[in-house]
Amino acid sequence: MPSKKEFEHESLQDAESVADYLETIINGIRAGKLTVSSGEGEVDLRPQGLIRFSVRASERPDRHRLALKLVWSPGQDSGAGQDPLRISTGG
Repeated sequence: MPSKKEFEHESLQDAESVADYLETIINGIRAGKLTVSSGEGEVDLRPQGLIRFSVRASERPDRHRLALKLVWSPGQDSGAGQDPLRISTGG
């Protein structure tokens, strides 16, 4: 069994750059292949089957936060969430 590979990256980006990364992630999920890399290393992912999708958001006067988490097990389906998620760009 291959050893666990991990990747982590944190940086300050403008909104347009973040949108570009998110679009690339979307394309990778649709294609079933996603590679994340930097000078620190690389991890190849193969999104497939049912994907557990978690969203966390918080709003404070001095900071807003949005955290997205996707988890799947290759070759194994997992249960779907109970309530449908709604995300909008409206006010």
